[in-house]
Amino acid sequence: MNKMKLNLLFMSVGLLAMVSCGGSKKEDDKKDKEKSKSAADIDVKDLEEVCDFADAMLICTQDMKDILDENIDKITEDDLSGDLEKQVNAIQEKMDEIEKAMSDKNIDEEDVKKCDAYKEIEEIEKEAEKMIEEQMNKGQETEMNSNEEMEREGMEGDAPAVE
Repeated sequence: MNKMKLNLLFMSVGLLAMVSCGGSKKEDDKKDKEKSKSAADIDVKDLEEVCDFADAMLICTQDMKDILDENIDKITEDDLSGDLEKQVNAIQEKMDEIEKAMSDKNIDEEDVKKCDAYKEIEEIEKEAEKMIEEQMNKGQETEMNSNEEMEREGMEGDAPAVE
């Protein structure tokens, strides 16, 4: 998975965040329980209220961010490990399942934006975008330094011999 695919994957999570949320004291208690969950633990059939969906999306977003945190140095490599790619795909499938269930239940985007998890998802996405940008800039700097070094070496080799 190259850096473009990883970027697109995180952007798709961002699009889903546009319809996510978090909620009241009751929701906060539920969210504390769900923080120990992973995307794989989410049963979409159990999601009933608007903010239930947002909480599930928050779990998926956090899982994706955790993968990014652990593998940020691989973002400029052509391929991530097959195992890692499976994890990312599983989270994306769960997000797709959540989105479909929201659509099936006619959940209004404006209601979703009222939930607390919406703000958390936005914060996580900003952090992830910043990490990706910094890593890409770091990769470009490394590439530029390498090119400059190659140019210097080429100039030294082309210098006429002085006798």
